[in-house]
Amino acid sequence: MRIRPFFWILLVFVCIGTLTLAATVHVPLPAQLHVQLAQHPTPQTPTTFLVHVTDPQGLAVDGAQISSQAWMTNMHMETETISTMPEGQGTYLVRISLYMAGPWMVSVSLQAAGFLPLHQTLLVQVQSAPALACHAGTARPEPVCSS
Repeated sequence: MRIRPFFWILLVFVCIGTLTLAATVHVPLPAQLHVQLAQHPTPQTPTTFLVHVTDPQGLAVDGAQISSQAWMTNMHMETETISTMPEGQGTYLVRISLYMAGPWMVSVSLQAAGFLPLHQTLLVQVQSAPALACHAGTARPEPVCSS
């Protein structure tokens, strides 16, 4: 049995087309986004969040675009003071001024070349400074709180 030249040529074109498609189409990978509160939030100081971005193998992802939003959950109020600074090795610092005590939602979004976009939302409770300093039952001296 003899295979005709047409089928050999067809096989070559299918192989070349498959290799070309595999070389040109890039499937974005899922990244991992870890957002951590770095300090207790107060209305007087900007709240700092540590954002760490890794690939599926746990390697740091640098050069990502991090965007953030924050709004209160119990009233129509958003913050406009947000800054993002890359620290290197997949770590980014996000500073947000949560200027009023109460519950806040903080949304962090990630865009990086070669990775799927990610989004994470955190609920943050901002307490006023006197409420943080007044804890009953501790051994250290603290100011007396009045109601």
